[in-house]
Amino acid sequence: YYEQDSLFLFRDENAKLDAPRQIKKLYKSLSFPGDIYCKILEIPFHLIISLNPDTYLAEAASGEQYGVPHHFRFFRFNGEASDEVPEPGKQMPLIYNLCGCIQEDESLILDYEDMFQLLRIALGPDGLPHNLRKKLKEARSFLFLGFDFEKWYSQLLLQLLTGDRKGRPKFALNTSIANSDAKNFLLHQFRIEFLGNDTVIFDPLYEACRVA
Repeated sequence: YYEQDSLFLFRDENAKLDAPRQIKKLYKSLSFPGDIYCKILEIPFHLIISLNPDTYLAEAASGEQYGVPHHFRFFRFNGEASDEVPEPGKQMPLIYNLCGCIQEDESLILDYEDMFQLLRIALGPDGLPHNLRKKLKEARSFLFLGFDFEKWYSQLLLQLLTGDRKGRPKFALNTSIANSDAKNFLLHQFRIEFLGNDTVIFDPLYEACRVA
């Protein structure tokens, strides 16, 4: 396992086939941060894109505690990537897993080959589903929560999600960048404003959006 890239290099095909079962067991053993998920669900985001394969947020939205109407879909890099998705909206937001879903083994991004396939398809002529690309194009601002900007494929995913919309505000919370050159690149290339890691920043945003 290469922690810097969050990707595996398997010794053989059998090891890769066994990995999803182990990953599912890991996710079942984890407890998700309910408080922050509750706040995310109460903010009227039209579109929420996750780079993790878990379904915690969708499950929270479906639970009796939150009960938020929503659609949940995920990206497949194995030939069905461009299946259309419902158009996201305030009354029915879309929760979209870009890196697959824990419930479907073939959709998971486990090794470098999977990541290359995802980038090849997502950045290709068909790319992401039409309604998703349309909403990203219309987006007036972007908020990144816990995004790992230092992975080698992060800048490609940023380009995919934000395109050439440099004039639209982009904010990053709960993230840190050790490499100053990388941070300068992100500041100038993508115009991302890093707001720190403290809930002191997120809570006012939550309160402002919740009452809007």
